[in-house]
Amino acid sequence: MAHTVRNNSESSSIIPQPRGNRAVKAACFFILVCALLLYLLGIGNYKRSQIAFAIAFHCVIAQSWHFMVSLCEFAEELAHVHSRCFGLQEPTQAVISEITEKKQLNVAHGLAWSYYVGYLKLVLPVVMP
Repeated sequence: MAHTVRNNSESSSIIPQPRGNRAVKAACFFILVCALLLYLLGIGNYKRSQIAFAIAFHCVIAQSWHFMVSLCEFAEELAHVHSRCFGLQEPTQAVISEITEKKQLNVAHGLAWSYYVGYLKLVLPVVMP
C-alpha cells in the first residue's frame, strides 16, 4: 500500500483561510469615497452639515432595519419559549450534538479520560524513573 504525500500548497488551497478584516477595510474605504464624492459634487448645492445629516440619517435607517429584523426574530422565539420550558419539545439531534461538543461529553473524550485515569495514571509513575 503506497502512501502519497500531499504538497503543502495543494492542501492549503482546500482549507479556507480566515477572512481577517478585509471586509471592514473595504467598507470604510467605500464610505470615505462616497463621502468625498458627495462633498465634491454637492459643494455648491449643499452645506457640509446637510451632507453629514444625510449620511447619518441613512446609517440610522440601516441600523433600525437590522433592529426590526432582530426584534421580529426575538418575538418568534418568545412564541416557542413555553414549549421549551415545560419540556414538551425535545432538542433536535443537531442541538444535542452541539451541547455535547461544547461540554466535551462525547464518547471519544470519555474513553480518552478513562484510559488516562484507569491505566496511564497508574502505570506511568512505575515506568518513569
